[in-house]
Amino acid sequence: MFSLKNLQEIRSHEIHEVLHLLSKREPLLEIGAGEGWQAQILAEHGFDVEAVELPECRNKEEQVWPVLEYDGKHIPFPDQHFGVIFSSNVLEHIPHVRQFQNEMMRVLKTGGIAVHILPTASWRFFTTIAHYPYVLKILPGFFFRNTYPDSTCLHRSTAEALSNMSLSQKIKKTLFSSRHGEIGNSMSELYYFSRSRWAALFQNTGWTIVNYFPNRLFYTGYGILGSALSIPARRRLSRLLGSSCHIFVLKKNPLFPSHSQE
Repeated sequence: MFSLKNLQEIRSHEIHEVLHLLSKREPLLEIGAGEGWQAQILAEHGFDVEAVELPECRNKEEQVWPVLEYDGKHIPFPDQHFGVIFSSNVLEHIPHVRQFQNEMMRVLKTGGIAVHILPTASWRFFTTIAHYPYVLKILPGFFFRNTYPDSTCLHRSTAEALSNMSLSQKIKKTLFSSRHGEIGNSMSELYYFSRSRWAALFQNTGWTIVNYFPNRLFYTGYGILGSALSIPARRRLSRLLGSSCHIFVLKKNPLFPSHSQE
């Protein structure tokens, strides 16, 4: 299973995949920064970074970078303040994701870029498969002890939620993989996490896609094999099984009606 160190290694690798796209001359906003360690990496590479996160999605005891709390709907910065907006595995967790595009555009300068790292259908498919060996691993605690072997924030929060479930709810949780995002279920997320669906979301909300590439890593939401798979091994597996994340680079479409007066 993933440890926090494994997860940070993967996220750090993904950030290094996009560094060449980002301008150090412009202030950068990270959306959904958690404890701020991705913002810290960006700052260490010379970027002027601001970071925001929901209060309930932060662990202040593990914070490594100043992260500003916000309400998830209104970004607390003035119009056209940032030259770059960055998010990593965040947009799928925003229930009002279409409306939120307007808010990101508001704080993004004309000519600025937004870079979003997002889960793929491949990630969804293999995470569903990985659900069953994961359940076998935690089965004793799942039903009897409410103790779980994983140390990441994700699995700790999952364990806390499970401790309040009834037996029938736990059985359902065992048999069926949960959805990851805010809409649909684990099956329909094969569509919601597809490249075509993400592209349609961006284009229909006023963005122009100026670049796209996969993250060239394979992993699942449960981190099966965890540290046993190195980054080079995950890169090789992605050629066979597909990459686990999309990387979209966007600019505001000047012909989109809401942008025509900027």
